[in-house]
Amino acid sequence: MAGAERGYRETIKRLAALHGVQPAFTDASGIRRTASLESMARVLAALGSPAESENQASQSELRRLADLDARLIEPVTPAWAGRVNFARLAVPDEGLAGRLGWRLSLENGSIIEGVVEASSLQVKVDRTFEGLRRPMARLPFPKGVPQGYHRLTIEHAGRTLSTTVIFAPQRSFAHPAQDVKREWGVFAPVYSLRSERTVGCGDLTDLESLASWSHGLGGRVVSTLPMLAAFLGERPGPFDPSPYAPASRLFWNELFVDPERAPEFQACAEAKKLVSSAEYRKEAARLAKTELVDYRGVATLKRRVMEVLARAFFAGGGERSEAFASFMAENPLAREYASFRAMTEFHKAAWDRWPAGARQGTGGAARGEADEATRYHLYAQYVASLQLHEFSRAHSQRG
Repeated sequence: MAGAERGYRETIKRLAALHGVQPAFTDASGIRRTASLESMARVLAALGSPAESENQASQSELRRLADLDARLIEPVTPAWAGRVNFARLAVPDEGLAGRLGWRLSLENGSIIEGVVEASSLQVKVDRTFEGLRRPMARLPFPKGVPQGYHRLTIEHAGRTLSTTVIFAPQRSFAHPAQDVKREWGVFAPVYSLRSERTVGCGDLTDLESLASWSHGLGGRVVSTLPMLAAFLGERPGPFDPSPYAPASRLFWNELFVDPERAPEFQACAEAKKLVSSAEYRKEAARLAKTELVDYRGVATLKRRVMEVLARAFFAGGGERSEAFASFMAENPLAREYASFRAMTEFHKAAWDRWPAGARQGTGGAARGEADEATRYHLYAQYVASLQLHEFSRAHSQRG
């Protein structure tokens, strides 16, 4: 059995090499990670080479070798600006003879073309990208080809060959002025920022403080992780704080809003009373001391304030304001997004577990009961947009 498995693994490794699939890698901790046979077989099957058994893998290996042998030019040809570059053509068994016409279509729309005698091309035994050694004829590119993504088409002996040519710079961008100093900046996820006023998780006011501080020291950039909308509500219901698994890529995570900088806060006695209450301050103090961010706890506490502000906003006719109208014009899907979030909370489940009517956009009774939550999410997005625009405007002016 061990011998059979060893033979299967060796066949899988050869087949993987022919597809450019890496069977193992060394991770950041220096540990060698080797893919299982099952994983390799599934990857190869997805690439069109079934390999569930050694016999099947061997047959796929033969087919792949035949396909590569029939391939006369690679799908992609890399080239470096400023160097002498070639397109490499595999020499077929019958050899290359006669004239060879070529046409290079540049990404700017212009065309360079020409004709060469196949016998004039230099031939060398080269490795293909799959590691095979083959005699390859070298078709030189003309001088002055600009950087970019181009398309090379070759006509020879009734065959049409084509490849995408990537002309890349040899060096990354460097400022032409010699006296320009190196610039620096700061990277920090917003949730990681803590200050005396932070309620268990950094917010846009904390990011503003970081940007101002670093700018004062000469920093030119502040970067962070995505601040996209996330499911952070109370159980039961979907929950995922990852910035890379958002509830929507079109809207913001209200977790990072500073409620006390919302336009309605100073005029809202109920909201001010809430944030100064002993209960609120006790919970805020608890959240501030947690070693890790308590996303549910922070989201729940902040929402209590934002819901009060949302009610004040809509009761006062805020939706008729010029600022809100501008926000809605810039975000035409905001109302649908807010309704979606409200329905998720109403059903306490991800959308694929809603009743059929709700999934199809009917279920009016449920929508009616979710109206207040819809207004909350709409208001939260409005305030997030205001605070982000304010942040962007202030720091763009600073350069």
